[in-house]
Amino acid sequence: MTKLNFNWVFPDSFVFPALVASSGMALSIFYGYKLCTVREKLSIKAPHLSDEPEFKKAAHDYHSTHDSLPIVIPSVFMFSHLISPNWSLIIGSSWVLSRLCYCCNFCCKKENENEVVKNCHYMLNYVSQMALVGGSMFGLAVSLANRYKLLHSK
Repeated sequence: MTKLNFNWVFPDSFVFPALVASSGMALSIFYGYKLCTVREKLSIKAPHLSDEPEFKKAAHDYHSTHDSLPIVIPSVFMFSHLISPNWSLIIGSSWVLSRLCYCCNFCCKKENENEVVKNCHYMLNYVSQMALVGGSMFGLAVSLANRYKLLHSK
């Protein structure tokens, strides 16, 4: 019988973005589960849609998180490797927090919705996505410029 050895330590540039990515995927799974429970509650079969407000909220919740994942996951890894692992964790966590604020806003009843929470979600969501993508592009541009200088300095 082989004994498993769990004493490895990965660098921060991998662990921090992996934490954000796994949190985002867990949120997506949670929203998918929430959508399934609403479908069962309202007796809506799988490919069909409905104009029920509760279903529309759950579907929008799921789709908006699911649509953000292909942007956030690669950009948080690129940002971590090209700029800073610590800042990728901070900015990526703010994106996860924005998705949680969004969920809390839509989990509450319609009369309990709060515009401040909604605006906070939008601000955190878009600013964190733009910071991750923009920072990744900046880090890549600096890396390519330094590579060009290094190769053509002879």
